[in-house]
Amino acid sequence: MVTVLIVAVVVTSLKVVLRPESLRLSVVDGVVYSTPQPASEAVTLQLNLRAENPSGEFNEN
Repeated sequence: MVTVLIVAVVVTSLKVVLRPESLRLSVVDGVVYSTPQPASEAVTLQLNLRAENPSGEFNEN
């Protein structure tokens, strides 16, 4: 399962890198904050991103 995830990330990364135009990402409102959680093995990360796609290509998975 982990191998499939790694391959998917690498393939997607290559598709993004080989795009004719660069994809620009920014954090919405430019704010990053954290809230202490009880100790666990899981890490939760939530980001709201704004993407500008000058090439006009769109792929929703």
